[in-house]
Amino acid sequence: MYGIFSLCVFVLLAIKDGSVFRRRTREEQEALRKARHELWAGNENFRPAFETAEVQKSLHFISSDPADAPGDLIVFIHGFPDSCYLWSDILKSPSLLRKARLIAIDLPGSGGSDSLEQYDAQNVLDAVASFIVSKRKETVASGCRCIVVGHDWGGLIAYRLAAELPSLADWFIVVNSAYPTHAKHRITDYISNARDRLLQWQSRPLQLYALRQGANALRPVVAQILKSNYAFVFNLPKTLTDWFGKMGNQFFLRSAHRLAARRSTHLPLPQAARAMASSLGPSLENCVERGDYPDSVHQRAKVGAWPERIRLYSEGLTTGTFDPPHHLRECVSSTTTSPATNESRPSDVPEHERLKAPCTVLFGLQDPALDSRICLDGVEDYMGPQSQVIRVPHCGHWLPIEPDGHLMVEAVCEWALDRETEDESVSRLRTRLEMLGGVSFQMKSV
Repeated sequence: MYGIFSLCVFVLLAIKDGSVFRRRTREEQEALRKARHELWAGNENFRPAFETAEVQKSLHFISSDPADAPGDLIVFIHGFPDSCYLWSDILKSPSLLRKARLIAIDLPGSGGSDSLEQYDAQNVLDAVASFIVSKRKETVASGCRCIVVGHDWGGLIAYRLAAELPSLADWFIVVNSAYPTHAKHRITDYISNARDRLLQWQSRPLQLYALRQGANALRPVVAQILKSNYAFVFNLPKTLTDWFGKMGNQFFLRSAHRLAARRSTHLPLPQAARAMASSLGPSLENCVERGDYPDSVHQRAKVGAWPERIRLYSEGLTTGTFDPPHHLRECVSSTTTSPATNESRPSDVPEHERLKAPCTVLFGLQDPALDSRICLDGVEDYMGPQSQVIRVPHCGHWLPIEPDGHLMVEAVCEWALDRETEDESVSRLRTRLEMLGGVSFQMKSV
């Protein structure tokens, strides 16, 4: 029922916005066509390529590495509704390019990557992990490092790999995402606390403070449900979700792009066209121009990418079982450059739920989709030694494209490549972030 209610709210917002009966103008169509051509038909700024993973699926990626790229490797993973071009500014970073090969991948079913039969944890994590292993074999020389950076769904994937396949990378950086196990426990704890307070009030009805405490305990859960209303829409019957993606001249995507740009008004035409081109992926014209996109990308270009992309929300990627196949375990053990930490720290968190690789979490507290009380507070208990949590009060969900957030992501990536001894490296990270100037943050080391 909440999904239907949320759908109605979005329709009303689209009506208020004037989008329901509005079609793209010729100028908008031409701007979108040019933007899709620039991104998906051979971008001069990046090297687009494909990697066929062990799961026999072709994954599209871009890189901006020079011919003499260093041995270190950073792999960037985007979320919804973005593509590999979310990371385009960071892939141009001179300071990072001097130290590592930079690669941004399109998730399966997104951008120019192959579709999957099922978007569950086994298939998606296997495809992404196999891609990273393959790039490590090509790139990482003995003693060099591999860093995995994920945002949104990419961050959730990074969290899960840090917990379940920790030797895949030397460091994981998660940007505005949720670790499913932690978020589930947070919600359960808040509901349990509210139930206890309400039972206390029932036994003593005149003690209204217990009722107030129970209501306050539920506030973070209610806030997250309100922020996640779109996810409930994505789990409605396919007929409704397909219509929702098209409704109001793709009102939902345009609204997401405005949120990403931290704007309450419509984006300038070139910026809006590029954002839409990134979300939609290649057109049929682009597929013909490039000639090397997989068949499933051609199919998505015909019917639209929306139905495929929202399957991430309904097919088990968040909490489904992931059992790394034998070929992946073998490859990871043979390409590992430094062992994942096995140290434990005092905590009530069971060992199998902890992150077993070092991890740095960056979180913009103005996030319109994720409530920090659910997705961030207490995550330190699940993290291993050497890890950090960095809160950025004035930034939102899309740190990789926000002016200050982009600088922070870049600085953390550079630090992860340069870090030496534990004590020295943490102080260097704080100093590096403070040198950005005007960017406020709160950092807590584990």
